Amino acid sequence: MRRVVLLLRKDLLVLRRSPLLLGVLLAYPLVIALLVGLVAGYANSKPRVALVDEDHLPPYIVISGHRFNVNKTIRTVSKNVKLIRLTPVEAARQAVARLRQDPPARLAGLAVTGVDTLDGVKLLLGDAGWILFRGSGTEPLLRVYCEARSPAEVERLIRAGTDRLRRPTRDGGRKVAVPQRPPRVAE
Repeated sequence: MRRVVLLLRKDLLVLRRSPLLLGVLLAYPLVIALLVGLVAGYANSKPRVALVDEDHLPPYIVISGHRFNVNKTIRTVSKNVKLIRLTPVEAARQAVARLRQDPPARLAGLAVTGVDTLDGVKLLLGDAGWILFRGSGTEPLLRVYCEARSPAEVERLIRAGTDRLRRPTRDGGRKVAVPQRPPRVAE
């Protein structure tokens, strides 16, 4: 018993000489408890994912002779995520609202010199042109207009802009589906 008392006395003398070490020893379990609490709090939360059925999925599809139940697959996926069904109009509206709220500083390597929100979201790219995102007033889709120095640059800007819309938000919010169709360039 005497040896234990001597060992504890020695440890207390070392801790008395080093207040930093004492602080670390006291803070360490508190930090670990906080991290465990955060993990436990977020472990049960599911990420939110928006589902926009623009192509009107059939109940069953056949791939390489195997038949898949589309609704059953969607139900299986929705066990791991919080699935939010959106109409194309709602998806386009949310995509434009998210872009209005968090416009990029650069797009396709070009500096965004200004943002005009009069009719949708128009990203001004200095002398290089502009790109406008807006919901259609007559159809359930997102319209993208662009002006640049060449048709190739227009395509590049449209691809970069739609890629920007497809990115999930930083706050863990919804990822809004944007059509995967290649852009048509009017000349």
